[in-house]
Amino acid sequence: MKHHIGVYIIVGLALFSMLFGSGNLIFPPEIGITGGTEWYKGYIAYFLADAGLGICSVFAMLKVDGDLNRLTGSIGPKGATIINTVCIICIGPMLAIPRNAAVTFEMGISPLFGIDPESRLLRLVFSIIFFGVVLLLTIRPSKVVDILGKYLTPILVVAIAVLIIIGIAAPAAQAGAPTSENPIRDGIFNGYQTLDLMAGIYFSIIIIQSIRSRKLQSKREERKTAAGAALIAGALLCFVYGGMAYLGATTGSQWLQQFNSEEINQAGLVVNITDALMGSFGVAFLSIIVSLACLTTAVGLTSAAGEYFNRLIPSRSYAFMVVVICIVSAVLCNFGLSAIISIAAPILMLFYPPVMFLTLTCLGRNIFRKKNFYQFGMCICFLISLFTVLTDTFGISALSWIHTALPLDTFGFNWLIPTAIAAAIGHFLPGPEIEV
Repeated sequence: MKHHIGVYIIVGLALFSMLFGSGNLIFPPEIGITGGTEWYKGYIAYFLADAGLGICSVFAMLKVDGDLNRLTGSIGPKGATIINTVCIICIGPMLAIPRNAAVTFEMGISPLFGIDPESRLLRLVFSIIFFGVVLLLTIRPSKVVDILGKYLTPILVVAIAVLIIIGIAAPAAQAGAPTSENPIRDGIFNGYQTLDLMAGIYFSIIIIQSIRSRKLQSKREERKTAAGAALIAGALLCFVYGGMAYLGATTGSQWLQQFNSEEINQAGLVVNITDALMGSFGVAFLSIIVSLACLTTAVGLTSAAGEYFNRLIPSRSYAFMVVVICIVSAVLCNFGLSAIISIAAPILMLFYPPVMFLTLTCLGRNIFRKKNFYQFGMCICFLISLFTVLTDTFGISALSWIHTALPLDTFGFNWLIPTAIAAAIGHFLPGPEIEV
């Protein structure tokens, strides 16, 4: 029994460290500051849309024995390649990698050295140095990254826990009236922004390999280990998210006007909260830890993306792919954190629901065996997501019915019922079956 508890803890901490990235630190305070006295509504929605889906991806991958092609291949090889590539681009050079760099500059380097976070020249110099280091550590893997990743996560969690405890015991302000019209929808949308569903699919491969390396006696024990690890990771994420959301609602309310007017962004809000509760020493300590954690995360994501694109395009070497990823990420980093988040919004609203559909339905693939089930559902899910993005991002009024005619739109799930109907139709139509 003690052996199993030890395995649960080790694997659970590994899963937590993978799911906990820069987005997981900056979005909860935003939910708190806009949610005010109703911060808990957005927090619960955020937790379910982020950690909940990330953990579901682990069980989905267990269902297919850690084989990514079996998870996404239910819609066909071409569709699988598109979905896999989009996921890697999102958790790689388009969004997650440059976001880690931007958070390092705005939450780490800027407050630590008193640099103006709006300085384009200094951001450019920083991005060149940051991605130069990422390139060196990625092309020539070093134990330094493993050591930093192994010890930094616990230190970061302890630092955040201290911050949260101080903020709960003696908040610098009290929560005000909500400024968000729909805290639940905001929580779900910010949960999407963390990319943990997409990242969880790929991280699950590592988690499953780690569990199997321990040579447990049966698949039932493997699933029990995954479930125990998921509970540990989920409990830690629940504490961190809840605490940071509460700090945003209370101490963070001092900067509500500046946040709403975009004078400060999500990273600036976390820095201000830390300064108010722990002073300049707390800001400096958190800045160093966050910077190093973001660096190791960027290295890991760059390596994963480089390996994927090398397999996708064998004619180009891994080193070439890593160089391209670093250049693209460096360019996007210079747009700033707020711009990266705004760029991410339509992309995630377009692709997150289809990936969510594939992941959640994979849990029931023993029942839903028809390819039509997945292909019909996927097509409708993607179309509704596309219409939603065209309406919200590009203002195409002819498609505004997408928000009025479909149920659950208030919570960002206007795709859910039409997708379920389409999948059900595919389930009952004759056609080929997937590999279970």
